[in-house]
Amino acid sequence: PDESHDTEAILVDPLTHDIFLTTKRDEVSKLYVLPYPQQTSGQATAYFAGAFPFRDASGGTVSLTGDKAIIRNRQYLFQWTRQSGESMVSMLSRTPERLPYVGEVQGEAICFDDLGNYYTSSEKGASPIYPPLYKYLFK
Repeated sequence: PDESHDTEAILVDPLTHDIFLTTKRDEVSKLYVLPYPQQTSGQATAYFAGAFPFRDASGGTVSLTGDKAIIRNRQYLFQWTRQSGESMVSMLSRTPERLPYVGEVQGEAICFDDLGNYYTSSEKGASPIYPPLYKYLFK
């Protein structure tokens, strides 16, 4: 609603089907939402839903059950755990927990598996070597 933004992290709430976008190049990463049901044609306006205490959000994921979300930037992985009856916006407005993370050059991708483990990888970029896929076990 305020201007165009570079958004790289997209999360979908499996409970409500709302789509969340996080900005990358702002002073701090901002959160926008496209409430369900989303338009399937024309231009849609995302609604501002808050800001994070970090910047450069480059990837995000939500667990299949919607009880956990992770947003990453180049330095850290930030995780939130949803409380019973809590909305995604409410959950993401709380202070996140930092997760274990092996630094990657141009880290971009992150996802959960069905057991709650999470995986990260980076862009290949100009390197002739494909980046590794890191797996972090749920504890």
